[in-house]
Formats: sequence, C-alpha cells, structure tokens
Amino acid sequence: MDGFKSVPVQMLADGSILNLEPYRNNYSPYSRVHEVGPAVGGEEVLVDTYYGLAYDRWIQDGGAPYGLTDMIPAEPLDGFATGFLRVPFARIPCFPAADLASLAAMIERIRQIDPALKLLFRGQDSEHTLGRNSETLQLLYGGEVMEPSLLPSAERRNINIDAVGPTWCGFLRYILDHCCPS
Repeated sequence: MDGFKSVPVQMLADGSILNLEPYRNNYSPYSRVHEVGPAVGGEEVLVDTYYGLAYDRWIQDGGAPYGLTDMIPAEPLDGFATGFLRVPFARIPCFPAADLASLAAMIERIRQIDPALKLLFRGQDSEHTLGRNSETLQLLYGGEVMEPSLLPSAERRNINIDAVGPTWCGFLRYILDHCCPS
C-alpha cells in the first residue's frame, strides 16, 4: 500500500517518540470495516507514514477505515463548498477564492454562519497532495479523493529543520526584542 510501512508491533510502545499512534486499528464509524475486519494479531503492523496510524494486515482488504466521504454527516459550511479534501476520519470543505475580494466575501459568509469559528490560512500558492495511488485511496477512503499534504514546504524540500531551527528562532527573538517592544 502506498505510504505504508511494515514495522514490528513493539515500536508502538514508543509511539509518541516515533510519531506513531500507540493504539492500532482506529477506524471511522462511517467506514465499511465491519465487512472486512478488523482482526487483531501478528508480529508486525502497517503504519501510514503520513499520519502515524497503525493497522493490522486486514487494512489491505479495504473497508475504507478513514471513512466514506458521502457518509460523513454534513456540517453547516458544507453547502458552500465546491468539493472536499480528505484526511483520516474527516472531510475538509474547499472554498475557492481567486482574489482578495472573493476571499473576504467567503470569510464574511462563514462568519454569518458561525461567528465563533476560528479560521486558519496556510498561505499556499498551489495545491499539494499526497499523491497516493488509486488503489490505496480506494482501500482507505472507498473511492478517489484529494488527500492534502499537510507537511510544511521545508519538509517537502528535505530541509533539515534541526539545522536551521536554532538560527530561525534566534532571528525571530531578535525581531521580537528589537522591532516589537512590549
């Protein structure tokens, strides 16, 4: 399966250190897992390297453990969406904004529906997806979906964060101390 790696079950005990979910076989209530499993057991688990989720081999039989998009209950903003991105156990509505005016109009519509909603903007200038193969998407989601890459661009470009992190933090501290006095 695309994006999965077989690892010994014992590695789950060190889950947080290795960015692995310590529990295995998590699946959405909006899946068809009851048709294929889950059966627990074995010396190894398959880990989704993008999300750190671990599964026994039954996941290779499908069942859409991450949930079927059309089965996930609609949210108030879904009516404005032009489509959905998919991540495990959730769908994310997409709202097109070609310019600043259309972005401001969409934000205003969202605030009318839910004034308390917190919005996060990533600042991407292009779409980044995981690019999993069709077979894996079918097994995980029950069909073709757009699965976003949530990795920062530094990670996608293989920049060693440990090498630049201290310098970046020092630069930010300098800016905050000298340019933004409290």
